[in-house]
Amino acid sequence: MKMLPVNDAKRLHSLYMLDLPDNREEKRFDRLTRVARRCLSAPVGLISLIEKDRPALMFCSGLNEKDASQVVSFCDCVVHSEEMLVVEDASADERFNANLLVTGVPFIRFYAGCPLRLPGGDIAGTLCVVDTRPRIPDGEELTLLKDIAALVEEEFYIISLALTDALTGVLNRRGFYKKCEPWITLKKKRKQAFCIILFDLDNLKPVNDKYGHVAGDQLLQQFAGILRRSTGQGDILARLGGDEFVVLTDCSDMREIILFTEKMSNLTSLYNQNNGSSLPLSYSWGVSINTPGDTVPLSDMLIQSDRNMYDNKRAKKSVSLPET
Repeated sequence: MKMLPVNDAKRLHSLYMLDLPDNREEKRFDRLTRVARRCLSAPVGLISLIEKDRPALMFCSGLNEKDASQVVSFCDCVVHSEEMLVVEDASADERFNANLLVTGVPFIRFYAGCPLRLPGGDIAGTLCVVDTRPRIPDGEELTLLKDIAALVEEEFYIISLALTDALTGVLNRRGFYKKCEPWITLKKKRKQAFCIILFDLDNLKPVNDKYGHVAGDQLLQQFAGILRRSTGQGDILARLGGDEFVVLTDCSDMREIILFTEKMSNLTSLYNQNNGSSLPLSYSWGVSINTPGDTVPLSDMLIQSDRNMYDNKRAKKSVSLPET
């Protein structure tokens, strides 16, 4: 039976956040597969990602995509063990001797693969090299493969810096716009309703002025955590800047939106209760719904959500800060 990686939902979310499955044209990863081939004198090098319940090819050098898609079946063992795997002769290994690429063209014999980790520590997939002859690699070759895998992981980290907010770990403004365009296009193609909910943390400036930015940063981190626990895996969550957050979700009417915001309200109340006399967390929100057939652009939906949110904020009684 095929096993899934531990904590797979979290891992898939981390993979989705980096947009790696949709970045197959990234030349940086192609270069690293070529480096791996040359360093180990192997005819094939590839980087695979593990999407949902199956390996999926990402980048390959030295083999066509159809054949490479079967090679990545070797990568399951690497992902599940979270350790380097070396197969000196696949034809003599019962785990792989029935593989079509072992029994037929190109008659794979040697495989060496390293796990690749995302910035949060979850396994993304593997970097591996393949040969058509049995081999016993030396220690230097395996060290080189590990070093190249570390370079791939550094590229993951660089991508994460460009797309995620360093303080809260959610998408930043750039990441939001990168992710939301294909998301919205797909929803409209399927004629599915969706909405944008804009959130603004109340009284962040007074908190920063009175208690310092460390206290304000802690509130932002806690609020981002509440938003994370309230959103689904297919939702897009981002910090647009300052005290503003946005959620793009497939809630299709006010009933579903109210259920979403009630969940947030309950989590916020629980946080405030557990915090005792510490700074209370409070927020305002506004929403804009896109129904099938609507042609309202994203920019106008954000403006409408922003107006609704500030109407909500003005209608609320300001939360007073506790005395020191």
